[in-house]
Amino acid sequence: MSVFVPPPKPTGRTVPTVATLTGCLFPWGADEQPVLLAMPGTDTDYLPVFTSADKLEVTMDTVKVAYAKIKQIMDSDEFLSSIPLDIEIIVDPWITLEGKVRYVRYDR
Repeated sequence: MSVFVPPPKPTGRTVPTVATLTGCLFPWGADEQPVLLAMPGTDTDYLPVFTSADKLEVTMDTVKVAYAKIKQIMDSDEFLSSIPLDIEIIVDPWITLEGKVRYVRYDR
């Protein structure tokens, strides 16, 4: 007897337009690289981008991940071409009261 187990559902929504990343902010590490996040249950690396510095600071403080400075995306196309396709870009991730990570997944 086989049991069907459905695949996990994505928790993020898709943002289809390229222009949405222009002006967004992302954490930059002391190693001169973007700060990537890892999440339990997946081998995927996530690059968080934020629509405000406040959102970035609150989220990074909550997940206790250090960063050296904040960078701004000046050109979406240039930014996207510099990020490997195996890295998921997530917009405005936040932590729920239950400790779950929620975000909008950027679909390239």
